[in-house]
Amino acid sequence: MKTSVCLPSELGKREIDRWRELQARWPSFDNPFLSPLFAIAVGRVRPQARVAIVEDDGTPVAFLPFERRRLGLAVAMGFGLSDCQAMICEPEAQLDLPGILGECGISAWRFDHLVDSQRFMVGPRAETCPAPKIDLAMGFEAYAAGEGRRSRTIFQKERKVGRELGSVRIGYEVHDDEALDLLMRWKSEQYGRTCRTDRFGRASNVQLIRDLYQTAEPDLTGVLSTLHAGDQLIAAEFSIRSATVMASWFPAYDCELSRYSPGSILKLRMIEAAARSGLQRIELGKGDEEYKDGLKTGDLYVCDGWVIRPSAFGYLRRGLSLPREAVEDFVLRHHRLRVTARNLLKKIGSTRQALGRAVRPPLRRA
Repeated sequence: MKTSVCLPSELGKREIDRWRELQARWPSFDNPFLSPLFAIAVGRVRPQARVAIVEDDGTPVAFLPFERRRLGLAVAMGFGLSDCQAMICEPEAQLDLPGILGECGISAWRFDHLVDSQRFMVGPRAETCPAPKIDLAMGFEAYAAGEGRRSRTIFQKERKVGRELGSVRIGYEVHDDEALDLLMRWKSEQYGRTCRTDRFGRASNVQLIRDLYQTAEPDLTGVLSTLHAGDQLIAAEFSIRSATVMASWFPAYDCELSRYSPGSILKLRMIEAAARSGLQRIELGKGDEEYKDGLKTGDLYVCDGWVIRPSAFGYLRRGLSLPREAVEDFVLRHHRLRVTARNLLKKIGSTRQALGRAVRPPLRRA
C-alpha cells in the first residue's frame, strides 16, 4: 500500500466519488461532517488541512482528513468544531494507522469525536463518550408522543409567544443573511457569558459557516432554522445535514426572552421539519448539557484520545497535553465538580461582561 498527502482542494472527481462510495459502506458514516465537501470547506479556511490517501494497486482504499500542527502533531479535520470524525475506508480494511501517520510525517494524532466503530484502530486507551441522538425513523408524531408532557409544555409556550409577542413564524432551510449574522452574535455573547472560547472570534470559523450556509449537496447542506415572533427574530440555529442525518451545531436565542424558551420552541419545530423532510436521525454531539438529555431518544458513542507513534516528538506532544487533560477529565467525571465549574465560569463570564459594559465609552450622539 502507498500513502500520499494532498490539500483538500486537490481532490478530484475520482477521489471524491471513491470517498463517497467508501463512506456509504459504514452505517455510522452517514454524517455531514464526514463528507468530502466538509474537508474541502475546512481546507479553504485552514491552510494546514490535509487529506491522506491510502492506495492499493492504484485504487484508493482509505482517506484520512486531518490538520497539521507543529512538532509533528495532527488533529482531526475541523478539530474544535467537528462533532464526528473518522478514517473513511472499507469496513473490513486491515489498516496500520500508526504506519499511515508515519508516512504522512505525523508523530501524534488527536481526535475527540471518532466514530466508535473505529475504536479498533486507536486502541483501548481512547475514552468512549456518549453522544446524544434523536431517532426520527418513526416520524415526528411518534417522537413527540414519546416526549409526552415536555412537548406539550413547549407547544404551550409557543402559543404564549404568539399571544404576547406576535404571530409565530418558523423557518427551515431559510436563506437570511441577517439572521445568520445575529445568530453568530448571540452565540459569541453566550460564549462570553459562560467563559468559553468564542468560536466566532476567529474569522476563519465565521467564513467556514458562511461557506457551508451556501452549500446544498445531497451529502452536505447548510441548514439555517429561524423562529420569529411578529417581525422579531427570537431564536436561530445553524446545522448541517446529509441525506439522512442532521448534525445539530449552533443554536442560539435572544436571552432577554428566555422566559419564553424560544430555543426549545425552535428546536422542537426544527425536529418536526427535519422528520418531514425525510431525515432519520439528528445527532447532538457529545456533552451532558441538560437540553440534550431532554431531547434525546438514545446515544451514539464516540472516542476521545490519541494515536502516538513511538518517537520523541510523539511522546513530547502527548506529554505537553497531559496536565490540562487530567484536570478536565477529573472534573468531568464528578458531577458536583462539573456543575460547580460551570456555575463558576458563568459567574466569571457575567462579571467580565458587566465590567466591559462599565468601562465602555458612551456613544456620542451626532
